[in-house]
Amino acid sequence: MHDCWKVFVIPSPKWRLGDKCLCNEESPNILGNVFNRGGNNASHVTNRLTKCRQSFYGLGSAGVLYPGATPDVQAYLYKCICQPTLTYGLECMSSTAIQMRRLESVQGRLIKQSLGLSKLSHNTALLKALNIEKIEGIVNRNVLSLYKVESTARRLMQHLLSRFIFYDKTVHGTLLDRVVSMG
Repeated sequence: MHDCWKVFVIPSPKWRLGDKCLCNEESPNILGNVFNRGGNNASHVTNRLTKCRQSFYGLGSAGVLYPGATPDVQAYLYKCICQPTLTYGLECMSSTAIQMRRLESVQGRLIKQSLGLSKLSHNTALLKALNIEKIEGIVNRNVLSLYKVESTARRLMQHLLSRFIFYDKTVHGTLLDRVVSMG
């Protein structure tokens, strides 16, 4: 048994359970989602980027790396394995524009690497040709899907929605806030 248990709290007091010290964790990883004290998801995005690269290079023997399988097969493997790894859990957290650009940049770099293209090649036309959706589009779709599922918890959603309708204000970081910010 460990002497120190990891607990995520804000702010960080000293906790004890009997004679055991309960240590405060800076960035706990819960089911693959990394949470920070500040409420941002910088650690989670970094973790997703690392995991995506690992899954991408792990698919090297399957033909993802250049010269390997055909571009259609490479795109299929990327969409089915790497993209879900990259976007996992992002619908549950608010992301900054800088974080989204980082995610898009890594996606573009990995796709170009799989096809043997230069880093300077443009991403947009390449992603469109391979029918690969942008990260922001995937995250927005997942947010809407989660909002639909969450709206079964009617009372809270009705409260947040009525607050938005009457006062034109949303609670920062909630699903409704993210749906409204999408336009």
